[in-house]
Amino acid sequence: MEKVIHVPYDVTVKAVLASLERNLLPDPVLRRLTRLLLAGRLRSCYRPSASDQLSDLLHFAHCAFMSLDPPL
Repeated sequence: MEKVIHVPYDVTVKAVLASLERNLLPDPVLRRLTRLLLAGRLRSCYRPSASDQLSDLLHFAHCAFMSLDPPL
């Protein structure tokens, strides 16, 4: 079932990216797609409690900080 959903999604994403690379997407369409992606990203980050959200934020900050450290 998952494949049935992902195949059309992947085709759509490839078509939109190709149009974007060729500068064929009008500005209003690009803005709308950006808003949709941002809204989805914000919804996926929402947690039911403040402590869960804080825990996720601290984990993100820790991972981001560790990626900045140069290798020994």
